[in-house]
Amino acid sequence: MREDKVKILIKSQQIDIDDPSPYVIEFATDGKIKDDGDTVTIKYDEYLEEDTNSVAHTSLMFSRNNPGTVTLSRSGAVRSTCVFTEGERHKMLYTMDIGTLEFGVLTRNLQNTIKNKSGKIRMKYDTEVRGSVVKQCDFKITIKS
Repeated sequence: MREDKVKILIKSQQIDIDDPSPYVIEFATDGKIKDDGDTVTIKYDEYLEEDTNSVAHTSLMFSRNNPGTVTLSRSGAVRSTCVFTEGERHKMLYTMDIGTLEFGVLTRNLQNTIKNKSGKIRMKYDTEVRGSVVKQCDFKITIKS
């Protein structure tokens, strides 16, 4: 199965528990989508710092049989893999040049409307350190073919 080029819009909002003012990231990029009839994979690059070559190669994957579970993986400048399933808590390791951090991720809400190489995924989740919530996150990715 081939990969098709798509336009990707990302909007991510993070609220630190200690600072209620939201930190918002918005960007548009080119990406690829592959749908083999069972698994859908969306790939794109994230530039982590302006004016550098710090790139994370990001992929989101889900099964057509279970679109309510999404796996996000990054490689490159940072490395991580996290599973998002509404109402479930999963561990995530986030590896950078300076070391590895372990987080808990509790998905509060997950909506997935990706069909025919377009649609949206929205995930609202809490990031936890040692069992305490440190951030509330709202991640939206919109795919347009």
